[in-house]
Amino acid sequence: MVIITDAATLKPQGSTVNSVADMAIQLEMLLGNGAKYVFGLGFISVAFSSLLVNSVTGGGLLADSLGMGRSMDDKMPKIFMIVILLMRMIIATVFKGNIIYVLVMAQASSMLGVPLIVIGLLLVLNNKEIMTEYKNTVWQNILAFIGLVLICVLVYFMYGKMIGCFGAM
Repeated sequence: MVIITDAATLKPQGSTVNSVADMAIQLEMLLGNGAKYVFGLGFISVAFSSLLVNSVTGGGLLADSLGMGRSMDDKMPKIFMIVILLMRMIIATVFKGNIIYVLVMAQASSMLGVPLIVIGLLLVLNNKEIMTEYKNTVWQNILAFIGLVLICVLVYFMYGKMIGCFGAM
């Protein structure tokens, strides 16, 4: 939301965003010279909270899906969490160029998983052993399939637009 708000505010003014400090410009009228510090502190807080929560969730889900542990008291969810944190650290240290592009790519990459999550949900919702009498009806499956197609179309156009933007650089 921060990136979208900044783009909507700064682009019509002819401003370009090349750093996180540039995104703080929209707060200068309210906070003066301290805008960069307040924005930076908020941005670090958001990034740090997402970093830990997503790593713990990802490690736990990966271990559970592979049958290697269902609880954070088990060994494998902790190992997977550490591996995810290390991968993030490596990516952060390798990309020393423009951090804005890394942020955009990180947000966009999360969209790749959405169609896969929908497919997984549909498989579970249509499994009679799991859902018993709550298994999807034909109409629910038709609506879910339409939703899946729409999500895939949105992801396709989003990535097409991103590739076009990065290709123009």
